[in-house]
Amino acid sequence: MTKIVTVNADATVHVGILKGMTGCVTSYDADTGMAEI
Repeated sequence: MTKIVTVNADATVHVGILKGMTGCVTSYDADTGMAEI
C-alpha cells in the first residue's frame, strides 16, 4: 500500500491517472487530497 498525501492539484490529477491505469485506488478524499492506493 502506498499513501500519497498532498494538497497539490497536479498530484490529484496524477491520482486520477493512477486510478484509470490500475483501478486499485481504494480510497480518495478530495478534501484532504489524500489517496490510498
